Parts: sequence; structure tokens; C-alpha cells
Amino acid sequence: MTPPDRLHMTTLVVGPAEHVTDRQLQQMTQVAAECLDGIGPIPVTVGKILYHAETILLAVTPGASLAPIRSAAATATGRVGITAADGFGWAPHITLCYSTANQPAPPIIDALGMQLPQRNITISSLGLVVQDGPERDWNWTTVATVPLGGDIAAQRAGQVILRS
Repeated sequence: MTPPDRLHMTTLVVGPAEHVTDRQLQQMTQVAAECLDGIGPIPVTVGKILYHAETILLAVTPGASLAPIRSAAATATGRVGITAADGFGWAPHITLCYSTANQPAPPIIDALGMQLPQRNITISSLGLVVQDGPERDWNWTTVATVPLGGDIAAQRAGQVILRS
């Protein structure tokens, strides 16, 4: 199970952190903040359960409303000369758990069903994280956060935390 404090929605996978400099992290944060200037917090709904061979996910809808966040992440990485490793498109979701063993899916699907009670949530920021190891280890450090809904000058004040 994903620990509650690690629930997140991956927007873009950039690639190996050792190939990204602190200066590029800072530039990516600035570009993302510029792209998101004037974009307020985005209300979405979760509840629909999605099943994958190795994960159980919650769909985040409407996905189209999150396009400015995805676009900002892609623009920010592109402007600093980094090509995202994420070539499979994007279906906004929150990973609830990973499978660590081969097991039949029907008993799990029968137990959970296809829908949890719907909840409205608000996406209020875009985070830049450095991940250490596989995603299922939930071992990452947030190096910058770009909040939605404020003016760009306020966002720049103290927002970049670079790794040491």
C-alpha cells in the first residue's frame, strides 16, 4: 500500500536524477512557475478504481483539466534541454498499491469493485521531486513546489529547495 503521506499523481517522468544539475532544477522550477502563472487550483474527482498488472490506481478526472500542469512540466524540462523519459502518454491517476507477487486478479477485483465513494479534491501545486530507487519504495525528496493560484512574484519567494 502507498503510505498516506506519499499519495501523489505523477505528472511527468524526466529520467535519471544524476543527469540533472541543481541549476537545471532551479530553471525548471522557474519555467514551470511562469507557465502556471494565473492558473488557479484545479478541482478533480477520484473514486473510479483502475487495475493494472502490477498496481491498483484511482482515476483522477477530468484529466483534461490537468493539461496546464502536464504542459508546464513538459515545457520546463524541455527548456533546460532535458527530454522526458515518459513516452506513454498520460492518464492522471493516484497509485494506491503495488503487487509484489503473482496472484489472480479476480479475487481482488471482486473484493474492491470498480468504484469507491467519489471524493472531490483540489490539485494546488506542482512538485519537482528527486526519486531514489523504484517508485514503490516511496523514497523521494521534494526539491521544489510551484503553488497554483498565486502571482508569480509570490511563488518565487522561497519556493526552490535544492538537494544538497
